[in-house]
Amino acid sequence: MRLVMFSLMLLAIVCHASRTPEKVNLNDDSCIISMAVRNVDLTSQLVKEKAALDFEATGNKLPSYVLLAMPRKKMHHLAFYNVHFDSPKTTLQVDRVEVSGHDDVAFLKVTLPARNERKVKVIAEFVYGDWLKPFPTHITQKGRQFFIYDDLTYMLSPYEVKKQKMIIKLYSENVESYTKKVLPVVKSGKILTYGIYENISSFIMEPMRVHFESYASFLVVTELERIIEISHWGNIAVEEHIHLEHRGAVLTGPFSRLDYQRSQRQISPSVSGFRTILPASAKHIYYRDEIGNVSTSEVRHNPDSLHLTIQPRFPLFGGWRTSYTIGYNIPSYEYLYHSSSQFGLKMRFVDHVFENFFIENFLLKIILPEESKNIRVKPPYDVEQYPNSLHYTYLDVTGRPVITMRKRHLVENHIQDFELYYTWESSKIVREPIMVAVAFMVFFCTIIFFVRLDFSIVKDTSAESRMKLDSLTDEIAEAHQKRGKIYEQIVENLEKYTSSKDNAIFGATKKRLDQEWRNLNQHIMELQSQLKVESSEAAEKVSMIQRMDQQVRESFTSWNHDAERHVSGKLNRQSYTEASNQMKHNLLVGKDSEQDGLTLEELFSSREGITYNDFIILPGYVDFPVEDVDLTTQLTRNVSLKAPFVSSPMDTVTESDMAIAMAQCGGIGIIHCNCTPEYQAEEVAKVKRAKQGFIWNPVVLSPQNTVFDVMEVKRKFGFSGVPITDTGKIGGVLVGLCTSRDVDFIPEEKWKSTPISAVMIPRELVITASASVTLDSAYQTLQENKRGKLPIVDDENRLVSLIARTDIKKRRVYPLSSVDKYGRLLVGAAISTREESKARLKLLVQAGVDIIVIDSSQGCSIYQIDLLKYIKTHYSKVDVIAGNVVTTEQAECLISAGADALRVGMGSGSICITQEVMAVGRAQGTAVYQVARYAQRYGIPVIADGGIQCLGHATKALALGASTVMMGSLLAGTLEAPGDYIWSDGIRLKKYRGMGSLDVLSENAESQDRYFQKDCDKVRVAQGVSGTVTDKGSIHIFLPYLTVGVKHGLQDMGVRSTVILHEMIYNGTVRFERRSAGAQMEGSVHSLHSYEKRLF
Repeated sequence: MRLVMFSLMLLAIVCHASRTPEKVNLNDDSCIISMAVRNVDLTSQLVKEKAALDFEATGNKLPSYVLLAMPRKKMHHLAFYNVHFDSPKTTLQVDRVEVSGHDDVAFLKVTLPARNERKVKVIAEFVYGDWLKPFPTHITQKGRQFFIYDDLTYMLSPYEVKKQKMIIKLYSENVESYTKKVLPVVKSGKILTYGIYENISSFIMEPMRVHFESYASFLVVTELERIIEISHWGNIAVEEHIHLEHRGAVLTGPFSRLDYQRSQRQISPSVSGFRTILPASAKHIYYRDEIGNVSTSEVRHNPDSLHLTIQPRFPLFGGWRTSYTIGYNIPSYEYLYHSSSQFGLKMRFVDHVFENFFIENFLLKIILPEESKNIRVKPPYDVEQYPNSLHYTYLDVTGRPVITMRKRHLVENHIQDFELYYTWESSKIVREPIMVAVAFMVFFCTIIFFVRLDFSIVKDTSAESRMKLDSLTDEIAEAHQKRGKIYEQIVENLEKYTSSKDNAIFGATKKRLDQEWRNLNQHIMELQSQLKVESSEAAEKVSMIQRMDQQVRESFTSWNHDAERHVSGKLNRQSYTEASNQMKHNLLVGKDSEQDGLTLEELFSSREGITYNDFIILPGYVDFPVEDVDLTTQLTRNVSLKAPFVSSPMDTVTESDMAIAMAQCGGIGIIHCNCTPEYQAEEVAKVKRAKQGFIWNPVVLSPQNTVFDVMEVKRKFGFSGVPITDTGKIGGVLVGLCTSRDVDFIPEEKWKSTPISAVMIPRELVITASASVTLDSAYQTLQENKRGKLPIVDDENRLVSLIARTDIKKRRVYPLSSVDKYGRLLVGAAISTREESKARLKLLVQAGVDIIVIDSSQGCSIYQIDLLKYIKTHYSKVDVIAGNVVTTEQAECLISAGADALRVGMGSGSICITQEVMAVGRAQGTAVYQVARYAQRYGIPVIADGGIQCLGHATKALALGASTVMMGSLLAGTLEAPGDYIWSDGIRLKKYRGMGSLDVLSENAESQDRYFQKDCDKVRVAQGVSGTVTDKGSIHIFLPYLTVGVKHGLQDMGVRSTVILHEMIYNGTVRFERRSAGAQMEGSVHSLHSYEKRLF
């Protein structure tokens, strides 16, 4: 790539040399500058200068143009410039020109529109790259970094300047030295002010210098090649090859990674990582350096963009370089427009690399589909364009046209769209599929031809015999497999019969299955007789299978007899259950045997406190893949989840980011209450807005609003698709729809003067759905018509609600999402038992909360019972999780008061010291079993809260009767948990604290009430601690690991779902065993010198 860039640079130099700047006269006597204010920003690697210039004519009116001047060596570093009027903000034409007699000065000609005015105010903006130079040029790893900024004290101007001043904003207050030759000069913190200076003649050059400390990122993109490949199959592939160099002070001496990780400095001259912003629709993102692929797990999704955090394999110090490639795919319908055979592409010429980037050499290649013609390009600014070339890939015949453009010195201001137009016949899209189909057809026919040719001279009778033998054995195996399917149907028929007791249906089904079995058995016997001719040994094996099948048939006959006796009342349920379980076991193992292990009741018969580590679950029979395991479970009486995971309502675990991620992965998050009611309600609202389904309160505008109002909506909310009604409100008559495509091409100066009615899509072209439409059919309508928004209207064409395309994308990415009946993500919120919680509760319900969790360490109290009854009276549609409880007496108390679910656990969390301090609580295993066994009689789900130290503990909690597990410490170190990461001894950590710790109790009254403490208490007793947990990455990686892990656990037990699991633990099918201390040690990692424990 470097060779290509070099050759293109030579061609660009030759092309550029042929361009001669215009020569103009120096009109220095036509006007003066009455006031010049220069603002220079040195807070980044770029020098950003903004000059406000008041031009005043010496005659009756201003000249047709004015000149801006700067030292020629400074012009070489100029990356971007823009000149416009102060008010209104009208961009002016600027050209580079030459003036005779001033070879050391570069000039910009600013053309002024014809005006009969003597005064005008012009704003000139300049961005310079690679202008700041480090001094000293070399530093050690722990050294401080300083830079030199050279400029002129007076603004270089071809006109007399009556008054002027310069304001310099520095990176830090630490300034080693600065020029004080021309007074006044004032330093205040990070600001240096030169002037006001008066009556400065033209072309005065008074050098000045500032030597200041800076730790800004001085990363320079030395080369960037951006390749855009367009496919008419709905995809645009973007790939960028980037070469970076750190232009700060060069590192001298050795580099110690240990010292680097141990360093406590908040700022450093090195760069450990940076953030790249990608389009919101980007997918299949990859990032690799010169060694290979690098993880892209640090991708954060925002409404209008994706933020990709890139961390090179080593920190970049001054003089160090690195190269990497980043690529992604974007849907073509967002950027490629067409009408018949005419196509138009509108994309960014250069995209975001990192904040305040500077690109020295940039190359853009656009690869069009094969046989594209009449190609026209409209770049957003002057670029070097080269003759079109061809690119060949698989199945190409004539090659794909490649448009190549180059530009030097690019900054963030150059992130603008280019336009490309071409013609392409749509019928050509089927050429490549036809070529593939024909190639496969020819290949297939060739193979058939050669296979069917018989090249042998003599027939091979042994080969024919083997083929016939294989055919017979395959047919017998297939028939035997069908016979096994019949046995499964017999079992299903028996189970339905014992539950429905319908003799007619049972008899008809039994008769049909018996006939099918006899037919298959007869068929196998016929095949067996044919098999004897070919192989007596194989026929004997079939005879053995037939004898075993006869035993199975007799067992089913006995089971059928027991079922008929049970239905007729001659055999009680317990006896029948025992007999049927024994029959199932005999069918699986082939003989009667004494069962291993203990039932759940036997495990807890000793009445000792048992934790998750004290027992193990015995394996069962596996006859299904792990994908068939269904983890759907009840969170409360009326709310179900597709994954049995709940995040704890703790201020270092669950806020909106965590709740959104949990719901997207099939669980649910409970927002903590250690905050103001307004903040908690807004966090709930953020979750409900993350996946809205039917949007009942969309942003609506009227035809009288302007394009400026649409742009304000985009700025505030991140979208520009707005329905238009006659009233500008929901419920008004729909008259149109305004999208980003309708406003993107309107100049900014016309935003306020252009009404929406002039650009919107009229009602007759808007695709809508009726108010009775379901969410699934509405999504299907959006997909079929490829629209971004779908208005929902009633019979009178009044806007009822709205559906957005982004929710379809989220639905595809997160198929397990926990959603309400409107398609919005589920979310819960915690409240305390304080009287003030009733006002908090009202705000939460208004925000759309689905579940209320009454947060108390001891749930069996008059305060919780009163609040529970109040909620069920005033907010009956909101399910309430009560707790915490650990005994059946506590559970009975809250179930009687109306609880929809129970939270079980007291003192078992990793940061909880309730059992140690209060001497009250219960071992978590025993608590979950006892409460779940009691609650299941009333259909009340149980949440195992606390003590979940690993994946296996979550599976054990479900096997003890819990419907879901609530986790705190397991989730506290994830990316979505509140708080920032910290480093300690080279390990990335996050803070995690108990809600009963002194830190929390001293901050918020809600947490005090959780532990029955008040503001007036002179002595507070902590029931929790504060600490740190290690980084676990993103929830979107960690929770799927937990989900798949629990599925594997259920598969090993021989259980297909959580519902079946709970049936099998209570009927004794799932077996358990106590573990000794030695067994626990044996079940963990042991006997190794060292190891690395990577779980996912």
